Amino acid sequence: YFCLPGSVKILQNEIPSHGYANEIELHSAKGEAESRQILISGGEKGLENISVSFQWEEASTDLQVDLGLIAYTPVKKPGLRSFWKRADFPDPILDLRPFSIEKNKNRIVYLTTKVSTKTKPGIYKAFIYVKSNEDLLWTIPFQIKVYDLALPKTARLKTAFYYYFSEANEERYYNGAWTNEMSEAMYKKALEFRFTSPPSLSWKENAANNDWTSFDQRIKYWLDAGATVFDLPVSFRRTTSIEELQTKHIPLLEKLEKHLIEKNWIDICYIYYFDEPSLSSIKTIKEQLKHIKEKVAHLKIMYVYGTNRAGEKAFVDLVDIWMPNIHQYKEPFAKERQAAGDEMWIYTCIGNIHRRHPDNFRVDWYGASHRALGPWLFAHEIDGYLYWRIDRWVFNPWETAETFPWANGDGMMFYPNPDKKSLPLASLRLHAMRDSFEDFDLLTMLKEKGERRGYFTEEEKELLSVQELTDGKVWFEKDDNTYDTFHKRLLEALCRPD
Repeated sequence: YFCLPGSVKILQNEIPSHGYANEIELHSAKGEAESRQILISGGEKGLENISVSFQWEEASTDLQVDLGLIAYTPVKKPGLRSFWKRADFPDPILDLRPFSIEKNKNRIVYLTTKVSTKTKPGIYKAFIYVKSNEDLLWTIPFQIKVYDLALPKTARLKTAFYYYFSEANEERYYNGAWTNEMSEAMYKKALEFRFTSPPSLSWKENAANNDWTSFDQRIKYWLDAGATVFDLPVSFRRTTSIEELQTKHIPLLEKLEKHLIEKNWIDICYIYYFDEPSLSSIKTIKEQLKHIKEKVAHLKIMYVYGTNRAGEKAFVDLVDIWMPNIHQYKEPFAKERQAAGDEMWIYTCIGNIHRRHPDNFRVDWYGASHRALGPWLFAHEIDGYLYWRIDRWVFNPWETAETFPWANGDGMMFYPNPDKKSLPLASLRLHAMRDSFEDFDLLTMLKEKGERRGYFTEEEKELLSVQELTDGKVWFEKDDNTYDTFHKRLLEALCRPD
């Protein structure tokens, strides 16, 4: 067996030659999740009826540990920037059950700890037992050190990841069994991975009736749950006439803005009414924005770039959230707009499928690219991260990883549950991305620690530079263990007395 970082991607016919251990050692803040992999080789004969169990050394230990079994999604056409392999790639994580391994192949058990904010700091030990046909094969030592430090419930990085639920009830997936309650559960599931999927909202009837009770209750419910932002739905588009905007939409927006200011929610809500505008539509959108901003100057409007940067000139002082694709980021413009009070977000999608930047979605590329995303965003003082969709099942992801030509995984971070009734299954990519967002929070906390003190130690400067993980351009460290070591150093630095 081989104990490996949670983000590494190893095919079923591969055996790691380096970067593994024979025990698991985790380091965690309170309120944090940490993952590792246990790769079990079938050897020359294979193994049958394997079971894996976990037992704390102290039976009273109250610390959640989840064990899953990594499954695979077929990559039939390698992505433009990928390992260039046609193979079944590790990604979906099934609930753990007994399994067998063919000769010269492997299976991977995925272990995740979830440390409560109420967990006492200290070192907790356990054993992992691996059996075949009830015969004990290995006893794997496990240890987790919980630091006297808690991540905030609400992430420091604003995030907006979108569910559509549009294919969920197709016969091949949930066959009509998908419910509104399941949708609500998936909004909560998103928060477990330290990102916000903006929950569905309605507000126009509230504005028309001057009764915001139901709207306020929903916002407060999700704020208490840890949501970072809210997408305010509107019924106008880039094709809406100025006359219709002025008579039908802007009066309601004025009421909405006034209420959000009164509730101190103006900075966590936004309007996202146009997406990746073409060059030919820039002029029309600019005219719309002028009329909107004339009446609702404080309501945040989001601008996602797309294939051109024309809005950087046309939309200055008219939009509040600027969102280039990661390869479009230009520091001088970003700092200029942030100094003016705007927010700078980043997104990734198929538009950077051929590029080498970190991202959260490529199935057939380095898991380290997902771990590097949070540090990359921190290095540039980015305010938020958007991902356009996480449940695109136009093609069955159990049959192919391809979601677009030459793109494997874009728009698909969860897998429909094979039982057609339980919630969708998380992916290895989600776990790696969560670790990167947790590191973003820890880096932010370390920066604030130095600012409160009035100076930074040399070690803190080195950590905050994140130079061993990414250069802030296209390079990121490919060795998965480096991120786990960096994470440990972050925790130690944060807990070190001034």
